[in-house]
Amino acid sequence: MRDLGDSVVERFLIGARRFGRAGDLADVLQRGRVHLILRRSGLEVVERVDVPAHALHRTLSVGLEPGPTLGSMPIDPSDARDAVADLAEAADRAIDEITGLPTDDGDIEEFTYAGATLITERRGDETSRRTFVLVHGIGMGRKVFGDLARRLQDHGVVIAIDQPGYGMAPEPPRTLTMERTADLVAAYVRHLNRGPVVLLGHSMGTQVATEVAVRHPDTVAHLVLVAPTVDRRHRHALSQLARLAMDLMRESPKVLLLGAREYFRAGPNLRRKMHAMLVHRPELSYPQITTAALVVRGERDRVSPAEWCAEVAAAIPGAYEAEVLGHGHETLIRDAEPAAREILDFVSAPPGRP
Repeated sequence: MRDLGDSVVERFLIGARRFGRAGDLADVLQRGRVHLILRRSGLEVVERVDVPAHALHRTLSVGLEPGPTLGSMPIDPSDARDAVADLAEAADRAIDEITGLPTDDGDIEEFTYAGATLITERRGDETSRRTFVLVHGIGMGRKVFGDLARRLQDHGVVIAIDQPGYGMAPEPPRTLTMERTADLVAAYVRHLNRGPVVLLGHSMGTQVATEVAVRHPDTVAHLVLVAPTVDRRHRHALSQLARLAMDLMRESPKVLLLGAREYFRAGPNLRRKMHAMLVHRPELSYPQITTAALVVRGERDRVSPAEWCAEVAAAIPGAYEAEVLGHGHETLIRDAEPAAREILDFVSAPPGRP
């Protein structure tokens, strides 16, 4: 978590949803520059980044009172919103730099189908016939796949997705079920016109990926389920949150910082999104998967325990299993190299590998 001297920027980073008091805005604008101090609570400062103080995050501008003033000078709310967008971009860059993620966006595309919208980011070798499509978990977004995308991009086109209501994708009119999200992802894959893809889901994203493979098998060449949810013996919100909290206690500052940013972005309707995840029964769909499948878990993953992942792999005809030693639920975020190696071995192996 970022511990910041400036109250408005601090609210942005810890996930407060409201900004808009004219006094706060004027106070920040008067400061000239804001010093962002990045550190874990209780630890020493690891980085200091200067960000122009006129920049304020656009998603915090909800509720701006009309006509705030700086001294006697009126501030146009549209200018304030532009400034808010500047801080969003500046803070994103700072977080990406600290966590070692790419600071430049790939090719961004907005895709809408049946009233819901995805935001996608594309990188990699356009001459390759292989396409990786990456689907994030609850509260996350495409940005958490930065390390994995970098390790896969020499082996094909890599496309990371913001699901509707996550990352930079707009909230849909109604929270989508796993099945409806799967239909959206499948429509996007067909829109790519690159043939069946390597479809990877992480955490809740495995539920979406599973439904794509079952409902739209022509769109999936290989299926990769990393840290699959939801363990059928613990399909309760409090149980899942408690397990995630225990898992995160061992995680790196990189995982905590990236996770905090993405959970903030997914804030609206997060409770309904959790409900959509929990009511889905992926165990009913696993036996219907006909494509080659790989199930990956971190050795220390408390959210997706070994017993559950073994059950998932056993339910999918011909599925393979892999375990990443020393990692937890966020294995693709902490250090994607071991998982990337398993994924590349899987997609490159001939059919019927031992």
